[in-house]
This record gives sequence, C-alpha cells and structure tokens, in this order.
Amino acid sequence: MIDTTFRSTLQHALPDTLLLQRELGGGGMSRVFLARDEALGREVVVKVLSPELAAGLSAERFTREIKLAASLQEPHIVPVLTAGATADGLPWFTMPFVAGESLRDRIAHGALPAADALGILRNVAQALAYAHARGIVHRDIKPENVLLSSGTAVVADFGIAKALSASRTQAPDASLTQAGMAIGTPAYMAPEQATGDVNTDHRADIYAWGVLAYELLQGAHPFADRTTPAAMTAAHIATPAPVVTAATVPAAVRALITRCLAKDPSDRPAGMDVVLTALSTSAESPAAAPPAHTSRRAPVAIGVAAIAVLAAGMAWWRSQATSPMAGSANSAATAQEAVASLAVIPFASVGGDTTNTFLAEGIADELTTVLSRVPGLRLAGRATAARFKGSTLTATQLGDTLGVRTILIGSLRRAGDRVRVTAELSNASNGRVLWQDTFEQDARDVFRMQELLAQAIGAQLQLRLGGTTVSAGTSNPEAYEQYLRGMQVYRNRGPVFTDAERYFDAAIRADSSFARAWAGKSIALMGTPYYALRHMRDVIPVARVAAARALALDSLSPDVHIALSAIAAEQFDWAGAEREARRAIALDSVSSIAHWRLGFNWSNQGRVAEALVAFTRARELDPLSGIILAWEGVTMASAGRFDEGVALAIRAHDLAPTVAPIQTIMLSAFAMAGRHSEGAERAAKLAPLVSDPMYLGPMARALAVGGQMGEATRISQRLERMGNDVRGVWYGRMSSRLVTGDTSGALAALEAAAASDGDLVPSVILANPWFDPIRTTPRFKAAMKRYNLGNSPLVQPRGGRLGVVLKPKPGS
Repeated sequence: MIDTTFRSTLQHALPDTLLLQRELGGGGMSRVFLARDEALGREVVVKVLSPELAAGLSAERFTREIKLAASLQEPHIVPVLTAGATADGLPWFTMPFVAGESLRDRIAHGALPAADALGILRNVAQALAYAHARGIVHRDIKPENVLLSSGTAVVADFGIAKALSASRTQAPDASLTQAGMAIGTPAYMAPEQATGDVNTDHRADIYAWGVLAYELLQGAHPFADRTTPAAMTAAHIATPAPVVTAATVPAAVRALITRCLAKDPSDRPAGMDVVLTALSTSAESPAAAPPAHTSRRAPVAIGVAAIAVLAAGMAWWRSQATSPMAGSANSAATAQEAVASLAVIPFASVGGDTTNTFLAEGIADELTTVLSRVPGLRLAGRATAARFKGSTLTATQLGDTLGVRTILIGSLRRAGDRVRVTAELSNASNGRVLWQDTFEQDARDVFRMQELLAQAIGAQLQLRLGGTTVSAGTSNPEAYEQYLRGMQVYRNRGPVFTDAERYFDAAIRADSSFARAWAGKSIALMGTPYYALRHMRDVIPVARVAAARALALDSLSPDVHIALSAIAAEQFDWAGAEREARRAIALDSVSSIAHWRLGFNWSNQGRVAEALVAFTRARELDPLSGIILAWEGVTMASAGRFDEGVALAIRAHDLAPTVAPIQTIMLSAFAMAGRHSEGAERAAKLAPLVSDPMYLGPMARALAVGGQMGEATRISQRLERMGNDVRGVWYGRMSSRLVTGDTSGALAALEAAAASDGDLVPSVILANPWFDPIRTTPRFKAAMKRYNLGNSPLVQPRGGRLGVVLKPKPGS
C-alpha cells in the first residue's frame, strides 16, 4: 500500500499518462512502484530515490544525467524511459516492467544447471560490454538487478551510478560513501570500489560479474561465510577469492572467473569483450580439473617464430607434460591445459626487406592450416590472429583478447639464400615462456622444412591429421613461394586483389601438379568480380577449369570444394552450392570460410534463419574477420535483432573501412533496422570514395531513404551515364532508380541483369527493405525465376526478413 501523502506527491510529479498502481518494494537507495502507462497500454516501473540519498544531490542534474541512460538500446538492458523529480526534490525515473523474476528469486529456488547459468552470464556480459563501450559503468551488478523473462536475462539500473556521482552537490573531494550512502552492494563490490577509489572504472563491473558467475556456477557466494557488510567488504579487499571447483564448469570458464576476481584491476580481463570471447570459445572446451593457482602474470616481449622450430617445441612440450620426469602432476596438467588452444600470430619479416613478408606470413599461415586439423586443439582464426601482427601486447593480453591459452609469436630474417627463424611459445595465463629456439635453413628448402617438421608434430604428439600426411603439396620451392604470395594478396583483399591470380598462375607454371595453387586460383577468380570491374561470365569458365584440375589432383582439399561451391552459387545452382560447402566443412570443420560460404549461399536465397546460424559459426571461428562480421550483422538485422546486427556491421566496417562490399553491407544493416538517417550519414562520407557501380547504387538508395535526395540524385545520374556493359551497372541502377520511385525502371534494370550473367544481383542482399516496392510484382518474380529463386522467400512481401515489422518513415 502506498501512503496517501507520498502517493499524491509522486503522482503529481509523473506525466499525466502514468497512473500509480502499487508499491513493489525497494532498498536503501530507492522505492519502487508499478504504474500503468495509459497512452501505450503497458506497465512500467517507477523508481524514486530515497530522501537520504537525494539530500546530497541536484535533482535537476540527476534527471539530466539519468536521461543519458535512455540511449542504451541493447536487448539485455532494461532502458530508462523518462525521468524527473517530485515537488520536494526527490528524483525519479521509469523503466519498462519486466514480467518474470529476478535472478535472486531464481537462485532461491535452487542451483541452476551450468548451461542455464552460462546463458545468463553471457547475457549480462553482453549488456555490460555494450554499456562500457559507451562510457557507462553499472557499479551495482548483483542478482537483484538481473531480471529473467522469456528465456533471457536483462540488466536493470544502468546509468544510475553515473547519475548519482555526477549530480553530487557536496565538495569535490566528498564521496557518496563519505556522505553515508555508498554506490553499490558490499557483497558484490570490487576492492577499489569498496575503498572509494576515485579511479574506479568498468573493471569494477568485471569483478562484480565474476562474483555473480562464481555464485551461479559454484552454488554459493565466494565469501558466503562473511555475515556482515563490513566483513564482506573486508574479504573483497584482502582475502583471495576461492577457485570454482564445480566439475560441470568448463576449465576455461573457471580460469576466466579467477581472472575476473583478481584484487588488482589490471589483472582482470581488459574489457567485457574479452569476457565474451572467452565464454564463446569455452563452449568448445571440455570441463576439466580446476587450474592450478598461478602467480600474477608477467609481460613477455613479442619475439620471432617459424614452423620448423615450433614443431620441435610442441613435441618437447608434449614430452614434458606426459613424462614421469616432467615434474609435478600440477605442472603437467597446466601444460596440457595450455595446449588446448593456440593463436599463431603472423610472423614479421625483419631486416628491412618487405618483399619477404609473404614468406614470413605464409609460414605462420601454413602452421595454422596444419594444427587446425589436430583433434582437441583449437586455433584462433586466421583473420583474427592477423590483426595482431607486430603487436606490442604481452602474451597475457593477447591470450585475453583472442580467448586462447597459448601464443606463438615470431619473425623471419632472410639473407641471400639463407633463412633464419626463431620461435617463442608462451602460456597466456601467466606470460611464462614455455619454449624458445632458433633455426637456420637454405631458403630453397623452407617448404621441405615445413613438411618434415609438420610430420614431426604428428609423430611426437601422437596425432592423426585427417588420416593423411601433411605436406606443402609441392616439391618445387618456386611454386611454393608464388603460392604463398598469392594467398597473402587474396587474404588481404584491397586494390591489388587481382594480383592473386597472377601469383597462382606463376605457381602453376612452376609445378602444374600443385593442387593447392589450382584451388587458390579458382577461389581468387570467383572473388575477383566483387573487387574489380570484371564480369562473372568471364571468370567462371577459367575458375571451373582450375577447380576441376585441383579436384583431380586432390579431392580431399577443403579449398577445392569451397571453390566449387562458389562456382555453383554464381550459376544459381543453390543445391550444388550447398552440397559443396557442406563437403568443405566435412573435410575441415573449423574452416571459417567454409561456414561463411554456406551462410552466403543461404543468404542469397533469403533463408535468413539458416544463414544466421552459419555466419555465427564462422564468426566464432574467426571473430575479427571483417567480411564474416559484416554478413552476420546484416543477417542478424534481417532476423529482427536490429541493434545487435547494426553493431556487428559497424564493427566490421571499423576493421576493414576501405573494403567496398563491407561498406554496403553495413548500409543494408542500417536499412534493415530502419535507422535511415544514420545510414545516410555513413553513405555521404563513403560515396565520394566509391566509383564501382555495384556499390554506388546502394549509396544512392541509402542517401535517399535518409533524406539526402540531392546527392542521391547526382549518383543516380552518374550511374545512368555509365555504359550498359560495365560490371554491376544494372544492379546499381536497380537500386538508384528506386530513389525517385521509378519502379518500372528498377525492374527493367533487374531484367537486364538477369538476362546477362546475373550481374551479382543475388549476392547484394535482396531481402533489404529497399526492394519491397517491387518485390511482389509479376516482373520481379519472373526475373527471380532466372536466378532459380522464383519460389524463394525473396518474392514474399518481406523478402525473408524475420522479427519486428518496421513501419516505413515518410520519404523512405
């Protein structure tokens, strides 16, 4: 029951559409009420700060600051709706009412299954990562502030701590703790937060998340024996946190919680994104014995490495971990746990000769290929690891970021006909160098060195690498060198993408039986029309010959089947494309590109739910690949997960800002989410840098739906002046003609594309709402039949999009 006087005061302060219903409870910081929003027909929660807390605050400034929290739009955050103050100066704010129970209530019912607990912890981590990226720290993460509804967890009270701190009216050196009202809950406070450290930052939330994780997975608070707030605070400050011992918890998660509960903020993960990465990778890691306690991690300098030396070192490591002479059982267990996951950082070329970069990076890349086939060993994705080439991060920091337990770093020096390589293998949990060595070899025998020592890895570690012997695939040093050059260009994309074909051709001239070079050529050719003004009809015959030759030489090569999948998709043989992509995955289940290819095939058909599963798996394998992130993001937006999808697409663009396909995929994600003005702002900055008609069309459409008709019209006119046989011009015109509502002209462009080689139309996200004005017309459906998509979701009113239906805005 709400007392009459207070109810009248509060009701008078609220908007007329909010009618108080009943009091829900509250704590020392606030009282909580349920109200009915008559305008929108929904229930909301009203929180009012206590008089004791409000006495030290500026209500006006608190209201202004709390409204900043309204900008947090993330599925796992309960947003602030509105805010104000009562006549006697008590600040209040409202949030949506979440039907369900708090995590505290759920804990009271009994222990949660580990899978359920990890799902909740992942949701909380996602909320924190999003808020931290926007400069907002929660400072009161606890089970009471985690709400469970419809199978997911959401976090309430974001922005409250920041608003309280910013609206203090006391002297600058007076803290809220000194005023008698600490921000936070003693049972979940980080040491620096409990002692009132003015430098407390987002890492306090990481600590609180660790306490929450321990409580959920171990079944009790880490300091459950401390029965008073003072004793609890003292324990957080001075008592080492216990280690999670529950057998159902993956070893990687146990280690993660231990890091989160470190007393020194610098010993915790650097950010919640690191926590999320560790949680994702732990899904593939089995539960094992709890890790032995390790000392504070020490930095290690980034050294130099090569495949030859690594093979010997890995063999030594295995022998040390399994030999009775290796030392204690704990040290053996630590070594074995450390080898469960590895990141091979691209080697640097030293000595001033940048032309050897291809060889340095190629050696590391070959090693990744070899070790990715080792059962029980998880490798960080190529594109992800490549982001840290030349990094000055410590091994521990690299391990945190990449979600692995061991790091291989290195470089290569070439002088005349000699190559010197040095390897350094480090334990990421404590920075300890596990093994280091140097090797020198004739440059002409580098490929042979790799082959022999890769075999040594299998022999020494008693591994079966897919039942076949691992080799470079050629005995010709020149062929191998040119192949490595081609792979470097292919993976780096960019304006010299077409050079990849030239290098693969050189490799084939040196050794016509080199299957990997034939497969590389076919894959590179199929990607060329997306990066250069070259028609698909011109590259398919050549790519098909190369793929057939590769298949005849090595039918068990995953790359061959990736190439065949691409060829089938560009000829609109969707079943064949899926079959070949699945074959590639069967041959290499950890190939991020194979999973991406499967998702790309489904996306082209408007099969959004299936595509999202494949893209998500690809991203799990290679979380910093720009092209993978972009496709997962736009597909997530197609599935109605708008904010998550846009965030991923923006992240992809940040990773690869000059790659045109990623630019336009990002614009499509904005369109899916109905965020047209943001898409137009991005397009306005990108359009002056783009000349390719395939990507100019989406720029024009994004500008138009965002209200920038002048520039959109100029781009449209530019496209109309281009020749009809320019690759991508018909797709570009199909998009741009919709700028002025010329649906007939847009359909004519689509028909022209379908009558030729398709002009890459299926790959340009036809599920985009940009095409809704023409989607259900007979002409659109007839054109889709030429792509073998006449019965696909693309011809339905929503083009296969899932989730919330966005109402079109005026002018869009």
